[in-house]
Amino acid sequence: MNSLQPVAFASFGDNAYVLHIDAPAEDDSLAAAGSNGVVRIFSRRNLEVKSTLKASGHRKRITGVRFHPENPQLVFSSSDDGCIECWDLREASVSRFYSLRYQPRGRRCFYAFDLNCKGKTLAAGTDAQDGDTYVLIWDVRHSTPLYGFEEIHSDDITQIKFHPTRKNHLLTGSTDGLMCLLDLSESDKEEALVNVFNSESSVNRAGFYGAGWDCIYCLTHVESFSAWHAYEADRLAQLSSFREDVQSQHGEKIDYLVDCSFDSHNGELMLLAGDKRGTASLFGIDGDQIAALASLSGHADVIRCLKMNQRFNPFYTGGEDGRICAWKIDAGVKSEKRKRRGRDNV
Repeated sequence: MNSLQPVAFASFGDNAYVLHIDAPAEDDSLAAAGSNGVVRIFSRRNLEVKSTLKASGHRKRITGVRFHPENPQLVFSSSDDGCIECWDLREASVSRFYSLRYQPRGRRCFYAFDLNCKGKTLAAGTDAQDGDTYVLIWDVRHSTPLYGFEEIHSDDITQIKFHPTRKNHLLTGSTDGLMCLLDLSESDKEEALVNVFNSESSVNRAGFYGAGWDCIYCLTHVESFSAWHAYEADRLAQLSSFREDVQSQHGEKIDYLVDCSFDSHNGELMLLAGDKRGTASLFGIDGDQIAALASLSGHADVIRCLKMNQRFNPFYTGGEDGRICAWKIDAGVKSEKRKRRGRDNV
């Protein structure tokens, strides 16, 4: 297995963990959210700080950060304070552009949110209170939700992911163990619900992958991996003992799964996992098959987030050591992927 070192790294500062990172497809910027309630914008070229988004922002833990998909000068962030902020990077003071707020039946925390591929619709999921949860839908031009879905889930909503190309298709995940595929062209819950998937454990990470982005993956809080066809609902993979499988097949000790990302150019689903010392391993996933691609040494504590763009080079990680690391997948990793595909075709 190839060994990678970061090509650049930066410290978030203030003794804060790096909880979330995002980067637009074409712009130079990278947004990182710290455990201290601050969002900083870095240059992807050298990881130098460009600006800090604090001002009169969030009062509690930040739960997500996203760039607008068609305007990289707009950055959105969500928080336990029940607010989603939009920040305009073109302003000299990097001011808050506007806020999206809505508090049905008492103050709610927003644990996850996303913007659709056109950047016109935003969805957010709440915590559970007395068994009630909400998936709220906004037109981003207005601060009041268009509508919402109640009781899609019975526990905290931890994942909200729009389909990369189908603007009305939304995936939700929850600590109730379920993931729901919704069609937002329907505002009635029964009509909007396309499919329900049972991960059999609390959902930690989820997203789309595959040809046409028609498959979904799920990582759980007990470090299992599952995958389904999003529309036919067929289960494609179930790795309930991912850590033990990696140990027995590759001799690698991992403690947790970070996240997945799909390389649409090569048809490769990549999964990043790590240990408590900050060493990470990059795997290729094909059904129930796990291929070890590279080890990453650059963090000194648990890795909390991963951001890969379509071209993958460089990609970024953030962790509890307060570091943001930039990595490049070298020719050795790419050749290993080609060799593996060649063996599969024999």
